[in-house]
Amino acid sequence: DLHSRNVPVDTATVAVELQNHPAFSGHNLFALVAQVSSATSTTAQAAFFVEQVREYALRRALILKATSIAQRASDTTESIDEFADKAADSLRNIASASSQILTDRLDARAFNVNRQLERPKPIYQIAGTVVSTPGNLTSIYSQAKTGKSSLIGAMMAAAMTTPTSRHDTLSVEGPNYANHALLHFDTEQSLYDWQQLVCSSLRRVDLPEPPPWLLSYNLTGVGARECRDLIRSAMRTAHRKFGGIHSIIIDGIADLVVDPNDADECFPLITELHALAIEYNTAIIVILHLNPGSQNEKGRGHLGSQLERKSESNLTLTKDGETTVISSTRQRGRPIPKDDKAPSFRWSDERQMHVSCGTPEAAAR
Repeated sequence: DLHSRNVPVDTATVAVELQNHPAFSGHNLFALVAQVSSATSTTAQAAFFVEQVREYALRRALILKATSIAQRASDTTESIDEFADKAADSLRNIASASSQILTDRLDARAFNVNRQLERPKPIYQIAGTVVSTPGNLTSIYSQAKTGKSSLIGAMMAAAMTTPTSRHDTLSVEGPNYANHALLHFDTEQSLYDWQQLVCSSLRRVDLPEPPPWLLSYNLTGVGARECRDLIRSAMRTAHRKFGGIHSIIIDGIADLVVDPNDADECFPLITELHALAIEYNTAIIVILHLNPGSQNEKGRGHLGSQLERKSESNLTLTKDGETTVISSTRQRGRPIPKDDKAPSFRWSDERQMHVSCGTPEAAAR
């Protein structure tokens, strides 16, 4: 009924709708709907369940065939050799059919010279270097207090402006010409600091209020599993409402797992995020702290290791005196070397925000 009235179908709207239904009187409907929603798998998990169905179907077919062979073996009039050959052939036919399914799935993913894809359009660029494209992950690493929140705010600001508008977005470009949804999730900062981040991104582009497609949420203090559920729900709703997703920024990916050193927990999360980026044809930007005191710019635990392998770009923020330098030497495209020409920014008392200062060399002057 909600769908037929073009009302977004999410936890809140379904719960409110059910309040008027006599069968649900006296129930905590928000908790009830949230429980159902959290138990519902996303399309990102489809491949896993398809494989499960295939395996169980093959197991059932083999059991049925083996049972039939056992029943016929006791009263067959054929020679044992002839009977055994036919039984073996029937079992091989089942295995062959299963193998064909896998072959067909593999063929669908094979390179085809007649099926060339267009070069993806950049979603974000930094100092002219592409760092985010549709269907990929981008990781940002830093120690504490290096200005990562300012860079995130600048990315949000870049989506609210154009490269020719001359606003200071800390060398980031990412215009959202299609007015698709931009989702921002903050799992680390207090409510006040999160509010200040969004307000400063608006001040960067001289806007009194955010456009309707800018959707920012504070998830600080929410458990890891609920965080993941809320993020997936927000993606579904935003995609329906705005016809697509420009980008998704998750400030604090470590809060989406209980233990960043647990490979069994971290690896499926990265796989799911990558699948969601592909499903929604968007870029997912995640922020992770470096190991404390680390000199090799390594993200925390197995989570950081897997992110580095799977991300299209791995950006690092490092402090050079009062200046924060943006660099990337671990990415698929052109790198951003950490040298005297790297983009950088520093705090401005006058503007009460971080501002671009060109390169470290120019900042020193």
